[in-house]
Amino acid sequence: TANPVPASWNSIVIYTSAATFSYCQVKYAIYGIQVLNNNITPSITYSTISNNSNIGIYIYNASPTVDNCTIQYNTLEYGIYMYYQNVAMTGATMTNNTIRYNGDGTDWDSGIYIYFSKDTWNGTQYNMGTTTITGNTVSNNNRNGIAINMYGNGYTGLNNYASVTVSNNTISNNNMYGARFYLNGYSTGYYSRMIVSFNNNNISGHTVSGAVGMYSYTSSTDSRSWMYITGTGNTISNNYYGTYQNNSYFSEISITQGTITDSLEYAMYNGYASQVVGATNNWWGYVGGPSSSLYAGNRVSSYVAYEPW
Repeated sequence: TANPVPASWNSIVIYTSAATFSYCQVKYAIYGIQVLNNNITPSITYSTISNNSNIGIYIYNASPTVDNCTIQYNTLEYGIYMYYQNVAMTGATMTNNTIRYNGDGTDWDSGIYIYFSKDTWNGTQYNMGTTTITGNTVSNNNRNGIAINMYGNGYTGLNNYASVTVSNNTISNNNMYGARFYLNGYSTGYYSRMIVSFNNNNISGHTVSGAVGMYSYTSSTDSRSWMYITGTGNTISNNYYGTYQNNSYFSEISITQGTITDSLEYAMYNGYASQVVGATNNWWGYVGGPSSSLYAGNRVSSYVAYEPW
């Protein structure tokens, strides 16, 4: 139409690995592009996906490459939404994209959102592969920059496991969380595992009250559920909280050899005594290292191992 608006049409749907989608503009749909067939590996490159009402790119059980795209102003939910459910995967690749101004502020609205889910009673464990998020600029999204959520249910034992590489991204000025990681097992006996490599990212500008540069949370009641986050070389600056570990019962988190400065509240906060966060060899903006005082370097909470700095 002469004056299109979001939701003027439905979507472009990709069902085959043979699809190559390049140098295109996709605007004013409900879902800009949907990639819907199990384990297909199409490519979406050098395209602009914007002003769609719900989601820019929706990926269901597929492993596309999205490279050098601009994904913006998708108003209600997500720039990119990857939903992996009850299937073994190789993992998607998201590189060198600009992802900004997506979502309307609902809890999981994000520039990039990944949901790993196992919810069928078939007695199968699923390896959901390695998803790679590298070299992107993720900014000004209306809740989360990058959010990753894993849920396991339906099998007594290990339900699903996956790896995620988040590296060399610039993540800035999102409404609440720069990077957010969540792991949930349905109840005792149902558990999941996620490994996150989090390296050389620049995270800044999450400054509203309670906002966090990097946030992690686990809610499983089974001690075999684990979320491993290891990171080196990150610059986490000018956030309300630099990093925040919230009641992460079964997590191992190590953020080392980086820079964590200019936090408005805590540079690093750990809310759970049984799991110490590793934070050695970081620069805290002060030659004396971090402190429990708000005004002496960047302060850290209890249960943070920050020596040496």
